[in-house]
Amino acid sequence: MRINLIAALFAALVPLVQRTPQFQAVSKETSHLEWPTHFQGAPLTPAELSAVDQRFALSFPGIIKRFTFESGGVLIRHLTSATRKLHPSSDCFRGAGYKVTPTPPRVDRDGHRWGCFNASRESESLLVCERIYDPAGEEFSDVSSWYWNAIMGRSHGPWWALTVTQPHTRYHQPTNLTVPHTRYHQPESQLNEIAAVSPGTTNLRVN
Repeated sequence: MRINLIAALFAALVPLVQRTPQFQAVSKETSHLEWPTHFQGAPLTPAELSAVDQRFALSFPGIIKRFTFESGGVLIRHLTSATRKLHPSSDCFRGAGYKVTPTPPRVDRDGHRWGCFNASRESESLLVCERIYDPAGEEFSDVSSWYWNAIMGRSHGPWWALTVTQPHTRYHQPTNLTVPHTRYHQPESQLNEIAAVSPGTTNLRVN
């Protein structure tokens, strides 16, 4: 039931987002990108796009992929230009009927800053953390600061926008998500790993 709720949430978490149905079959336009394969040692499962999501993706300036794992979900968007179509995750959760409560930003072990919030609805309680970064290493923990820096030319794309969602009951267990750095000029560059930590701390561990 919980997995179904997470999957349903991600369907709402985007009119703005999703992915192709075949995980291994990368489209021609994304063949130069490397996408995640595992979270906390478990395989990520690609989620199907609804008809509405597919129509939205046609006008989205980038690529959208959505994955689920045993207790949560990961949303990854690859953008090639600044756009108002990249919405804050908090807006999506509010639209889905969740109560959103901001939490202190979390900093991972590499010094990357994540914007986080709690999302609750009835008996469901989630921690959601997001981050956007560019090839030069400029990073943003909220969509608004990313957008204006991109518009003003202070950050140059393409960008990766990452959103990790998990139930609170899982936070005591370290979790890992392998996600890519940009590979346009350095095909052999290392991948970034993300891990969530307990809600009582201010650090989101990312290897």
